[in-house]
Amino acid sequence: MYQVKRMWKLFLSLIILGLLPLYLTDRAFAAPPDATIVVADNDLSIGKTSLVTITFSEAVSGFTIADLTVENGTLSALATNDNITYTVTLTPAAGISAPTNIITLNKANVVNANNEAGIGTVQSNNYSIDTARPTVASILVPASGYYGAGNNLDFTVHLNEPVFVTGTPSISLVIGTTVVQAAYVSGSGTDALQFRYTVQAGQMDTNGISVGTLTLNGGSIKDNAGNDAELTLNSVGSTANVLVDAIPPTISGIEVPNAGFYKSGDSLDFTVNMSKNITFTGIGTPQLEINIGGTNRIASLISGTLSNTNTLQFSYTVQDGDHANDGIIIGTLSLNGGLMKDAIGNDADLTLNNIGNTSGVFIDTTAPTIIGHILGNGNAYIDVMFSEGIFTTSNGSGALTSSDLRLNFTRNNGSASSVSIHSLKKTDGGDLTGGETTIRVMLDITGIPNGNETIEVVPVDGASIFDLAGNAVESSQSSGTVTLLDMCAPVISPTSASFDKYAGAAANSNVTTTLMLNGKTLISIANGATTLVLGTDYTVSGNTVTILKTYLTEQPVGTVRLTFMISGESSQMFAISVSDTTPSNSNGDSDSTPTVINPVIDQNGVTLNLNKIDTMKSSFTLEVTPKDGVASVSIPARILTGLEGKNAAFIIEIKTPYGSYQVPVNLASLIPGLKDMLAANNLKAEDISFKITLTDKSGNKDFQAALANGLPNSQVMGAIVDFHVEIINSKTGKNIGTADQFNQALTRVIPMPKNMTLMPTQWGAFSFNESTKKFEFIPAKKVQIDGVWYVMISSYSNSVYVVAENTVSFSDILEHWGKPFVQLAAAKGLVDGVGDGKYDPNRSVTRAEFTAMLVRSLGRGTSTGSTSPYDDVKSGVWYFDEIAKAKELGLLNFVNGNSFKPDQLLTREEMASMLAEVISLERLPITKEFVRLDDYKDIVSVDAVYLEDVRLMVKLQIMTGTDANSFSPKGETTRAQTAVVFIRMLQALGMIDR
Repeated sequence: MYQVKRMWKLFLSLIILGLLPLYLTDRAFAAPPDATIVVADNDLSIGKTSLVTITFSEAVSGFTIADLTVENGTLSALATNDNITYTVTLTPAAGISAPTNIITLNKANVVNANNEAGIGTVQSNNYSIDTARPTVASILVPASGYYGAGNNLDFTVHLNEPVFVTGTPSISLVIGTTVVQAAYVSGSGTDALQFRYTVQAGQMDTNGISVGTLTLNGGSIKDNAGNDAELTLNSVGSTANVLVDAIPPTISGIEVPNAGFYKSGDSLDFTVNMSKNITFTGIGTPQLEINIGGTNRIASLISGTLSNTNTLQFSYTVQDGDHANDGIIIGTLSLNGGLMKDAIGNDADLTLNNIGNTSGVFIDTTAPTIIGHILGNGNAYIDVMFSEGIFTTSNGSGALTSSDLRLNFTRNNGSASSVSIHSLKKTDGGDLTGGETTIRVMLDITGIPNGNETIEVVPVDGASIFDLAGNAVESSQSSGTVTLLDMCAPVISPTSASFDKYAGAAANSNVTTTLMLNGKTLISIANGATTLVLGTDYTVSGNTVTILKTYLTEQPVGTVRLTFMISGESSQMFAISVSDTTPSNSNGDSDSTPTVINPVIDQNGVTLNLNKIDTMKSSFTLEVTPKDGVASVSIPARILTGLEGKNAAFIIEIKTPYGSYQVPVNLASLIPGLKDMLAANNLKAEDISFKITLTDKSGNKDFQAALANGLPNSQVMGAIVDFHVEIINSKTGKNIGTADQFNQALTRVIPMPKNMTLMPTQWGAFSFNESTKKFEFIPAKKVQIDGVWYVMISSYSNSVYVVAENTVSFSDILEHWGKPFVQLAAAKGLVDGVGDGKYDPNRSVTRAEFTAMLVRSLGRGTSTGSTSPYDDVKSGVWYFDEIAKAKELGLLNFVNGNSFKPDQLLTREEMASMLAEVISLERLPITKEFVRLDDYKDIVSVDAVYLEDVRLMVKLQIMTGTDANSFSPKGETTRAQTAVVFIRMLQALGMIDR
């Protein structure tokens, strides 16, 4: 064991001795500490740092950040765990762009464990720094000038270095007062970015646009290092003259022809004023569409510049066949395939604004014609009737003179040797003023006509008589051949007289008349089959025949018609109105003296002096002062009978400030059922009076509500007037009935406000229907007297009447040919819309629909009977009363058998049949000229029974073809056609204005 221990000690000693020289050798030759520097991120930009690792060859001491020199940056946060590997944080300097940078270590202050210091320096790897933001160097703006809608405003943003763009940045612009955005277009990867804004219609800036700010909108603009660009806009070009005008040229107004009448060959001139200068380009030229009486026409551009102008002149030459009695309508401005732009390039807005009033631009290319004549009593005159008012000048002024007419006389072996024109007068004997439709030609006759002679009145030439539009009456027009009255025949004058059987009456005396026998002999006088006795019943002294009162006293009350039989088989009539105003004896004492009660006219309590009534005139006006809005006049029937005996056409007009009633003297004969009423009350005609009352109902809320509900667009003109007639027992003063209906139309008059200078285009007269509580159409015409407008209402019934402006339009007829007729018919209450502001003009109408509207248009009321005229028209259906009335009036002759087929669509030839029956019913005078229908190629398809009805409608221009070559007799009647024929029919009948 001991030996072993000794051997182990020896071994250890040898090892130690072997190592000792080596240690001493290393110490003698040891190196100083060294190091390496590594910058981890060698591309540094804004916000980035890099870890820097310094690794020494051995543990060292004395090393600090101060031993490091850093280019364009700072070092911080020195740290080590073993004194060999150290780390620091490199933060690049701001605003630097340096691609080459290093960190240098001065090793002199670094020592190792043996206190040996490092020698020299050591450098890191290279690193680049870019902490400078890209900036806007300048902005190139659009060139100076105007920019219009669709033009681009382009901006180029120049930066100091290339950048990369994501998203859609934009530059704000101020155009006028509106902020808009010019969006990024291109340029990513370069130093020039493109932005663009497209000008929108309606924008305007005349002071220069403004450039605002650059906004990223969620995108980015960065340089290659990833630095966000500075968004401040520098060196922005001037935009003071970058102007925007994207407001299109508009039509600011249209000047139209002056109100008046225009004839064939006249020019209708229009000026379209634009809001700014425009230039037109294209092969054609602009056109202005106008509508004349339902026909579209083109007003062509008058030659002139179409470059840089703000006015366009158009003209249309009126041609034969044009006709518009309600004014013309301006349609649209058509560019005819061209372009109209302002200087900037904005397309013009062709909406027509501020159109002048064309409601008074009337087109009349129809020459006036002579439509009839009336030869006056004793050949004193001949009334020549024209189709419209006539003048002596082509500008619609001046009264005709004798030199404008020529009279052709043919003697035919007559006893008169010559006839000439003495003068021209109105029918009331007044001087002509121009515009008369009837000219009274006063005649100078040499000799006494015996009935063989004829005359003819014709224009002196074709250039002396004109209508308001200037259309000349052709020289071929003629009154026709008129045979003069035989003045050699006996003449009796007067032809009527009156006699009162009451002994105290002024008219209780012999009745005389003068009989000019002209060489013939009075043979006898007869009352019906009874011959009067000469000397007992009558006497003759020279030319005077006296009917003795002893004879007349024996005659019954009424009209005694005496026939004067004269040699040569001729006769004359003499009518004597016999009345009896003998007062009744109320106490039954036949011996008492009777109280004389003369019939009087009571004007609201004021008695009228009958001597004031001159029956030689056509009428007499009773002006009545209302009391609390009520004016009444009581007229005994026997007074009317007496006036009728003197002048059967005499009219008494009851006039109040708010309305007038024209009462004919034959009123009693016009009241249906009056005889039965008298019989039921044991009265005679002379026992009654008529109490005529006019009441101002303008303040009545029920009527105001009916107007508001039924005619919501209406505006009342004048008063709402109730016209009423009561039948009074003159003996008791009691009412025995009312006169609501008449056998002929009577005239009521409502005055318009005195400050109304023109009647509106869309107006109507309306009567109140007690059953429906609605106001309905009634025929009426306007007339101006002494500067005041009056509406003359023609009606078969008494009612509450009102005149109102009633503006109506429908959205689906704005371009329709029938627009003026539909609007006028709707304004007057003849037709209604279908709802939602529409009329549905092309919809076909049924037999029932047309019949109902036609009956209402005539203003004759409806049937009150309960018996159905047809098997398929049942009592209670909405059209029952109207169809029954149409059957009663004879308007339904086209219907065969007992089936009316109310829901069957009405054909145009059936419509012609009904309208022709209306013309016959109203007894419209028809000229004898023959109208050919050959131009209508389908006229052969008209049923023979309707052919003359169609011819009459074409002759009267109530119906025309559906086009120039077609009448379409089997075609269905549309709602537009219905409105047109109603207006034309009522105009032809003189029931409404043309």
